[in-house]
Amino acid sequence: MRSTGQTAMLRGNFTMLGFIAGFRPADLERRIGFHPGRLSKGFAIVALANGQRLSPSEIELQGSTRWSGGFSGNTPALQGTEFESLLRDRGQDISQIKEKVCSFFAKGGARIPAKVLPVVEHAAGMQYPDANAIGPGIRGGVPQFNLLVPRLFSVVSVWSPAEA
Repeated sequence: MRSTGQTAMLRGNFTMLGFIAGFRPADLERRIGFHPGRLSKGFAIVALANGQRLSPSEIELQGSTRWSGGFSGNTPALQGTEFESLLRDRGQDISQIKEKVCSFFAKGGARIPAKVLPVVEHAAGMQYPDANAIGPGIRGGVPQFNLLVPRLFSVVSVWSPAEA
């Protein structure tokens, strides 16, 4: 189990600290789209380490955890469309959006990039269901991004079953 203050070089999907801090395991699973029970053995929340700043070339915009893997599922016509492609097709400047997002992250606090690190590693048969944060049958989710290069993260909180 990780401990508060420990650091690690990480990449992959992330959101912002304000969207994942303070939730119980089952609520966090629904909120971000982890397999039910995946966080029941414990997890750590890590945030981009002090002094670290992301650049636009290091991230991909993935919309929200409402749909897994950065793909849209808004309508049957859009199902499976990558979020950045959807924005580009709508005339959005992806580079400009990434610049704004990275500036937003740099303000710190609840905006800082953060990830959930489960004690239980992903295994065959586990699903990454689309997030369902609001309640059964009501779709929700939190902003999702993909970090393409490893960056230094620090453990900011740890949850274990002993706290249940």
